[in-house]
Amino acid sequence: MKQFEIKGVVSWIRREKNSVNGNPRFTVCVYVDGHFLPNYAKTATDAMIGYECSSYWVDKEKTFLAHFTKGGNLVLDRLVGE
Repeated sequence: MKQFEIKGVVSWIRREKNSVNGNPRFTVCVYVDGHFLPNYAKTATDAMIGYECSSYWVDKEKTFLAHFTKGGNLVLDRLVGE
């Protein structure tokens, strides 16, 4: 799994169903360099980022550490520098 940084403005956040362990999950739309990411990013399952995710992020610039799954889905692993 190759991780990379994504720096952009959060456009919107949507709450998803909890993981099987009861931890929160979100879908995040990020606006990077004048374009929306081609697919929406989801927070990693059972990761701390699910608890850090907030509606206060909307219209603010954030930097995430992320990776793509084998199926091509974008997963946000954690915040960088906060």
